[in-house]
Amino acid sequence: FLIYGPAIIFIVVDVETTLLLTDPIKAEWGWMFGIPENPITYGISSTWAMCTVIFSLIICIEYIFNTKQTYKKKQVKLATLGLIIPAAVGFHTEYLFPIMNIKVPELVVPSLTVGLIIIWYSIWSRNISGKKHRYNIVKQEIDALIKNTTFI
Repeated sequence: FLIYGPAIIFIVVDVETTLLLTDPIKAEWGWMFGIPENPITYGISSTWAMCTVIFSLIICIEYIFNTKQTYKKKQVKLATLGLIIPAAVGFHTEYLFPIMNIKVPELVVPSLTVGLIIIWYSIWSRNISGKKHRYNIVKQEIDALIKNTTFI
């Protein structure tokens, strides 16, 4: 509930009200969203989003230090880099700069694209082919998700 509960609440609040983001605003580079008059809810949602990213990074870094196989370490290091890039860009363009009233283009989606390409490369660069290996990857990811969310 700690992971998905706030996400559902923030989605409903964002769709139904302007407490998280204002209506689109015309800027020099196109359209962007602004921070509402009372930025408390925006700050809470942004802080929650950054906490989920930090939690994911902690899990990745812990895995890097605990695994013995070098190819898995390389794979997780690349995946961690794929998480860090959109997190850093998102923190600056969606959280820090708007609070300081600095207008910049929203770069989260392009940086997320780059991050996901890096994560994709880290998964498929290990010459994983065949249905058996793909099934094992999905099974391991689901098992890890269940283990991680049971303790929350």
